[in-house]
Amino acid sequence: MALASFNAMKKSRDNRAGWVSVHKAAKELGVSVPTVRSWISKGRLEGKVAPVVRKHMLINPASFENAFKVECRWCKKVFTAKHPEIAEYCCRSHQILGTQKKRRRQK
Repeated sequence: MALASFNAMKKSRDNRAGWVSVHKAAKELGVSVPTVRSWISKGRLEGKVAPVVRKHMLINPASFENAFKVECRWCKKVFTAKHPEIAEYCCRSHQILGTQKKRRRQK
């Protein structure tokens, strides 16, 4: 019985090769753990459930480079944002143009 559980643990460790935990990903990206979890649920980061008894997420480090990528609402250019959850425009001039267009629609 003990040998079977040891082999199962060894297999689960092999499946995790190349993947990092939510806490390590948050530390590497410089964001909070809930932010990493929300990015996984939105598809911004590639994550999977680890093969353990309790629910534990693992993240593919290759998806880190896309975590801060956002598409500009005005020119559709993909840019890197410090806060991708609230970024909408790639530059200030596009933000002004987008706001003016929104105000014209409201009138």
